[in-house]
Amino acid sequence: MIVAKNQNVKKDEFEGKVVLVTGANRGLGLAITMDLARAGATVIMLGRDLGSLEYAYDAVVDADLKEPILYPLDLEGATPENYQELQDNLLNQFGKLDGLVHNAAILGTQMPIEQYDIKLWYST
Repeated sequence: MIVAKNQNVKKDEFEGKVVLVTGANRGLGLAITMDLARAGATVIMLGRDLGSLEYAYDAVVDADLKEPILYPLDLEGATPENYQELQDNLLNQFGKLDGLVHNAAILGTQMPIEQYDIKLWYST
């Protein structure tokens, strides 16, 4: 779903949805996290620094929005096993993942995701 500038996401529009947001601890990632929480989504906030994730978590809770879930993970140093563990944890806890906002890195050249070199993908 794309929301135009100056258009608000409706309250409860994402109720029952589980969305993972990378880079959720500041800037655009935090703003997206807050909008999704406002719309009723269960948001998994993923970032490499637990301290800044906790600070962002407090901002969401202090705004009286739906409480998010913190998942500290350094994507740049993550291994395929770390990604498998993330998937397993999401499926065990929520049974699904409805959306992913990959905001944590700059990937460089724009191309279809299937064409990225896996080593480059893991390093960004």
